[in-house]
This record gives sequence, structure tokens and C-alpha cells, in this order.
Amino acid sequence: MIALTVLVGVWGFACFVFTVAAINAVRKMVRRSSAEVANAKSWPALAILRPCEGLDAGLEENLLSSLTARYDGPREVFLLVPARSDPAWAIAERVVAQAAARAPGVKVQLVETAIQTRANRKVAQLLAAAPYGDAPVIVVADSDIRFDERTLPSLIGVLEVHPRAGASSAPYMEVLKETAGDRASAALLSSTPHAFYCLTALAERSGGAHVLCGALIAIKRAVLDEVGGFASLEPFLGEDFELARRLHENGYTIPTSPAPAPVFDHGRTVSSVVRRFARWCTVTRQQRPHLFATYTLLLGCMPPILCGAAVALTLHAPYAPLAALIVTVALAVRIALAATLRRCYGLSANPLRALFALLVGETVILLAATLALGRPEVEWRGRRYHVGPGGLLSRIN
Repeated sequence: MIALTVLVGVWGFACFVFTVAAINAVRKMVRRSSAEVANAKSWPALAILRPCEGLDAGLEENLLSSLTARYDGPREVFLLVPARSDPAWAIAERVVAQAAARAPGVKVQLVETAIQTRANRKVAQLLAAAPYGDAPVIVVADSDIRFDERTLPSLIGVLEVHPRAGASSAPYMEVLKETAGDRASAALLSSTPHAFYCLTALAERSGGAHVLCGALIAIKRAVLDEVGGFASLEPFLGEDFELARRLHENGYTIPTSPAPAPVFDHGRTVSSVVRRFARWCTVTRQQRPHLFATYTLLLGCMPPILCGAAVALTLHAPYAPLAALIVTVALAVRIALAATLRRCYGLSANPLRALFALLVGETVILLAATLALGRPEVEWRGRRYHVGPGGLLSRIN
């Protein structure tokens, strides 16, 4: 019995220390990033790449926002679609047709990428756009991202001001919460230590490779060429993990935008959300295996710690009240972290909402990490892949 109490107490204390460090790191990073954006005065020309495949929710509005969202410098937009038969092609054509009226100063090109890769299809599409444009900064945005008035100024602002920045990225914020799956995904990404504001702040503070949020990034073209270009990233499932590693290896930093990128994906089931995050866990397991244990031990630790404390109290284990007190304090600071993160995303910081969201989100983390313990195989856009050591992909079907 005493072993259970010791485990709960030590784990709870570790959770407390980790969470306090996370709160401080997030607050410091967001304050600095906001100040950097306010001081930005340089707005370089952008090549905005929008790889599309299939029919994402709100795709037309998402792509149009690449043209119409505020940015004080020049930009060129490339809509990348694998084939004319793809459902995204007709929507991209409509966007091109509206460009002259909606954004007359922005040049838009629709590119049929005709990719045949058996590896990372997103990166293959980006590689197909390489012959087009020569802007010094490349922006890559997933097709479910919708730019708002802060997106580009914040993303480019931190890139231009932050010393030694090779790239920048923006955490994404899920906007539509129609189903239980949508709400679970939004909770994980806004109210747990897995929220990208928290992951990026902790990585920055640790001095290790910074976290790159691959859904929306800006990278200097010369830096991309220096670290191998898109062609060298195509074999990897987690191309953002690999790119971040290379940038760190070459002495570059990856500042985080203080403005989250709105995502309009919706209508998902809980099981599909868990499978999606299990794919992320698999990427971590294969590309940064030393971090995989943190999913259970730190990022999603509160549900098992609370269960352990409840069992210890029920069984009247020695020193159970002391362990429960430690866990209570850990839970309080965990709620404070969730509230801090939710403010960063412009959400309600009500303690009860923060508590509910963090428990739901951390439960999804635990389920996803458990699924990722199996064979390193993932499904991605209807195709199955084996993920080898280092994140190297091989197509199964």
C-alpha cells in the first residue's frame, strides 16, 4: 500500500514542478512574441503554398483567405492540387476566378502537381511548386487553415525580428466544435500541456530543438535550401519534426506567432480524433523516442494521478492524505496552466471549463499514446504507411 502512496505523491510532485515551469515558459514566450510583432517593420515578399487534396471543410473560404487577409508586403499564392480529378481542383478554380475581384494585387496560380510519391504527399506537393516564384520567404499552410487579420503579420513579424530565426510557426486553434470529437480535439489543443503554445515554450526553455507547428509555417528560402530543401523532407512522416531538428542543428531558432491559426475542420468522431493524435504519438515515438514517455508521465498525467490518489484514500493507505494534498496542489496549478493557455487562444479561462477541458484532453493523450505502442503503422488520407526509425515512411497499400 505504501508503494502506491509514494508513487502518487512523487508523480504528483513531478507534475506540479513541470506545470509551474510550463506556466512560466508560456507567459514569457507569449509576452516576448507579442512585443516582437509590435516592433516588426519589415514585410518581405511571400510565396504562400496551399497544398490541397480531397474536400476539406470550408476549403474555398480557407484558400480565399490566403489572398484577402491583411499583409503589408507583396505576396503570391500557389494552390497545389494533385490532379484535375481531385475534388479540390474545382474549388481552387473558383478561388482563382474570384482573385481579380477579391484581391486584385495578389497573383494566384493553380498548379496540378501530378505527384506519384509513396512517401509524404504534402511535401511532394510543396516540392512540385519549387519552380514557381522566388520570394525570399515561403509560407506553407494546410488546407484547413483560414487566415485572419493577425495571421500573416504575426507569423512574419516574429520571423523578421527574432534573432537567428530560420522559420516561424503558429499554433492552430480549432474553431468549430460541433461533435464530441471536435470538442475533445479542441480541448487537447487548447487546455493541456500538448497545446502547441506549451510545447513550443518548453522546447525553447530547454535549449533543445524547437517545436515547429507544421500546419502553418514561414521559412526563409535561403535557410530551407541550406537544410536540404523540400526534396530531402519527402521521406518523413513528421516533416516538421525533421525540419525543426535540422534548423536547430544549424543554429537557427523557430519563434512562435502570438496569433493562433484558425482551423475549420469539424464533424469528427472521438475515435477518429484519437487515431489522429495516435499518429502524432507514433511520429514522436519514431523520430524523437526520448520524448515518447512524456505523453504518459507529464503531458497526460493528471487522470491517472487522480485515480491513484482516489484508490489510496479509499484503501486507507499509509500517508494517503499527504499524497492527496500533493495531488490537489498539482491539480490546482494544472488548472492555472489550462487557463493560461486558453487565454492565449482567446478562450474562456473559467476554472471549471479549464478543468473539464484539461481532463478530457489529457484522457485523449493517454488513449492516443496507448494506441501508438502498437506496430508503427498509420493511416493518412486513406493510405496506410509503416513508420520506420527516424520517421521514414514506406507505403503499405
